[in-house]
Amino acid sequence: MRLKPVTCLLLLAAACGRGRPPEIRIGINPWPGYEFLWLAAHVGLFDSTAVQIRAVEFNSLSDARRAFERGQVEGFTSTTIEVLEARDNGTRRPEIVYVTDYSNGADVLIGGSGIRRVPDLRGRKIGAEFGSLNLYLLARALEKERMTLADVTPVSVELLDMPEAFKSHGVDAVATYPPASLDILRRPESKVLFSSAEIPGEIIDVVSLDSQVIAAHPEVVGIIARGFDAGRRYAEQHPVEAYELMARREHISVEEFRSTLNGGIQTLSLEKQGPYFGGPTRLAAILRRSADLLHSIGEIREAPDADRAFVPAIAAPGR
Repeated sequence: MRLKPVTCLLLLAAACGRGRPPEIRIGINPWPGYEFLWLAAHVGLFDSTAVQIRAVEFNSLSDARRAFERGQVEGFTSTTIEVLEARDNGTRRPEIVYVTDYSNGADVLIGGSGIRRVPDLRGRKIGAEFGSLNLYLLARALEKERMTLADVTPVSVELLDMPEAFKSHGVDAVATYPPASLDILRRPESKVLFSSAEIPGEIIDVVSLDSQVIAAHPEVVGIIARGFDAGRRYAEQHPVEAYELMARREHISVEEFRSTLNGGIQTLSLEKQGPYFGGPTRLAAILRRSADLLHSIGEIREAPDADRAFVPAIAAPGR
C-alpha cells in the first residue's frame, strides 16, 4: 500500500495521541557508508524515547528516493543528487540533517572490452540507474573530456541488474558503486575509466528528513546524528561483530566491505559536521554545483537556491 505524505503525518500524530512514540522510517539502500545507521538501529543505539528510528531497506538509491516521494518513509539516505531529484519530483521537501561520508573513488564508471578511456565511450551504451547519482557521475566524466550525454547512449539499468548487464554485453560500460561495482570489477575485461576520486569532495552522502517531520519533531535531527555516530563508534569498538553484520547485509565479504569503507569512502564523524551546516557552507556549494549540472542535462526542471533550501533552520548537528 502506498501512503500519501499527509497520511504519514496523520499516522505520526495518531501514534503520539495514543501515547506511543512516533516511528520515523528511514529508507536505506546498499552502500557501505550508510551501514552505520542500519547498525545503530539493529543494535539499539538511538538514545530516544521521544521517537523510534527504523531503517527500511531498499535495493537502490532511486528506490529509496521514490519511497520518500510516495510517503512510504519519512526520510532516506542518499547522495545530494537524489535530494535534488526528490525536491523536483514531488511536493515533499527533504532537508539534510547529517552528512554520512563523501565518496573518494568508490563511485566508478567502468568500461568493458575495448574501452580503455572515457573518449572510447562515444556512441556506446552506458548502463546507469536513472534518477540517481549514476547519470551525474557519467555526465561529469564526459564533461572532463569535453563530451556530453548526447555523445553516448545512456541505458536505464537497476543497480542489482548491472553485473549481469555488463557480463552479457547488454551495455558497454556502467556507472555504478559498491556492492555492484565489486562484482563487475572481478571480470578481466573491466576497467575503471573515471571515479569520484577525480572530483574530490563533490559526491557526498547524507541523511534527509521530510521538512514537516522536522517541524513536528525537531529533536529528531540530533537523535539521528548521535545515533549514526554511535553506530560508527560501535563498529570501532566491536569490529569483528559489526563488520560481519554490515557486510552480510551488503552481500559482500567482510574483506570487501572493510576495504571499500576504508578506501573509496571517507566517513564523517559527528564532530566534522559543522562545516557543512549553517550559512554559506560546503554543503550549499556542493548542492549548487550539482543542481546546475542536473538542470543542464534535463534531470531537474530548475536549479533551486541551495543557500536557503535543504538544511533545517536549527543548529548544525555537530554542535
